[in-house]
Amino acid sequence: MFQPKGGITLIESESELNEVEEWLQYQALGVAVVPIFSNGEGDYIGVFTDDILKGKVMFLDHDNPHFAPRFRSLESFIKQIAASGIQIDWNDPDNKDCDYPNHAEQPDPADRDILLECWNRIEKADFLSETNRELIVTTTMYLTPVAELNTLVSFLDDKNRYIADRAMWLLGVFHKYEPAKERISNLLDEEEVPNHIREKYYNGELVKKSIWKKLFGK
Repeated sequence: MFQPKGGITLIESESELNEVEEWLQYQALGVAVVPIFSNGEGDYIGVFTDDILKGKVMFLDHDNPHFAPRFRSLESFIKQIAASGIQIDWNDPDNKDCDYPNHAEQPDPADRDILLECWNRIEKADFLSETNRELIVTTTMYLTPVAELNTLVSFLDDKNRYIADRAMWLLGVFHKYEPAKERISNLLDEEEVPNHIREKYYNGELVKKSIWKKLFGK
């Protein structure tokens, strides 16, 4: 029997379940998701129930939604909860206690077909909505292993701001992917991103120094 840990409990209220399902339908993801767990603060954990992501687990942060999968399966998620009582940081979409984003050198064999299908849809622009495109592209980014990060660099210049931001965060913060460093630095400059955000990239290497520090090194 599932024992709530880390502030996570089963959704038992039918009205709450209906409310979340209506919100998900409004998002036009193009796939079905069933919410199962809640943190009691309006955030949820759901399971994809169809299409290529069937069985994978997602987090539903109502303030900052990221729809890409976070765990390989419900079993994987529950094992992690049981093992460590993981405290889900709803504001950290890249928690390394999760299965995704992938931080392994090579892809999980079970994910290879999903990645291939994601790239197929990206190349054909085969999407049901712009939100569906965001889901497919971010899923591609989250499932891509370290050895293939070069395939994601083009997303830094995606016209969809959400996708470009996810690519910047994934390559510059989560993976600290060196070949993308110069482009990310330029993007941060173009967008005049403040230092309290820049310090998250490449261990703070992209923080802008004040004129005083440039002149005197202090």
